[in-house]
Amino acid sequence: MSHETAPEDRNQEVKLNLDVKKNGPKGIWYIDVNINNKRLPPIPVFHIREDSHKKDIAQALVSGEPVVAFGIGNYGLAIGVEDPRRGRNPNSWNGWWDFKPERPIESKVPILLPWKHWSRVMDKRKLHPNIRPLFTYEKLKQLYRDGIVFHIKTATYDRAPHIDNRCFIQEENGKRMISLLFWDDPDIYEVADLAFRFDPQVLVGISSYNPRGENPAFSFEEVLEMILRTKKVGFKYLVRDEVGEAVGVRSSMSIFVVEEDHFYEQRRGSISKEKFIQALALNNTYVRSDNNPVYAARGHKKNRTLDNLVEEVQRRSYEKHNSRRKQ
Repeated sequence: MSHETAPEDRNQEVKLNLDVKKNGPKGIWYIDVNINNKRLPPIPVFHIREDSHKKDIAQALVSGEPVVAFGIGNYGLAIGVEDPRRGRNPNSWNGWWDFKPERPIESKVPILLPWKHWSRVMDKRKLHPNIRPLFTYEKLKQLYRDGIVFHIKTATYDRAPHIDNRCFIQEENGKRMISLLFWDDPDIYEVADLAFRFDPQVLVGISSYNPRGENPAFSFEEVLEMILRTKKVGFKYLVRDEVGEAVGVRSSMSIFVVEEDHFYEQRRGSISKEKFIQALALNNTYVRSDNNPVYAARGHKKNRTLDNLVEEVQRRSYEKHNSRRKQ
């Protein structure tokens, strides 16, 4: 498959073309990019459903280099940011702003971390007694198996030298907060867990892959189109997911903020607040919403509920994962 710049772009200073080669070892694809007749290093394209690619993906995630990866409904820009005290990659935290210079510096990045390790970044002592049961090992395990998808903001430690506050810690309502991503996908969980074991001093952050103010890429083809349109690559590796792309959730995640004894729906996304609160099954809490909620970037009408699509991604992910285990 070959792509070239659109005719209206050819008179501009930057000339870019790209080609996707699908005959690499282990089934790895490569994107060849040529800018102004200068060939960039080939970009490996891994497949999250291919077990032989998982070690390579995990190593890419902790390398400090930018990785574009698909998750649930859209592509995101993922970067492994190390403990600032170590100092091997002191500028990796800035990768999101290198790609998107207009991103506000206070717009911090959510962390992709297996839920069993959340205590590394979340200060559960600060949680209200009505909320604390949600973050027990048993409850998070149950929510994971129930296929609940969310991006949650909650309190972090007053002193957290192992977390790079330039990209991960934000002040919100006078509190130090971090954001965590949570969704049930056996292959993504295996990769995230492998990345943590490769380098536990690295936290992987991921934020939507898009120019500010535009929808993120919802498919591999849209990633290629974005490169051609913006004349900018912005990543060294790419991770595809043919399962998630085929289902078409086409939305970023919902954001729920912990506010004392309840949650605030800061952004409406791939899971409804009704599904979220039903799954929590906590007696003394609720979700507060605005009359005119902010919606995540999506490829659907705002009033469409996407819960069934999220459930379908989970079903197909496990089906494909289990079929490989039987081979």
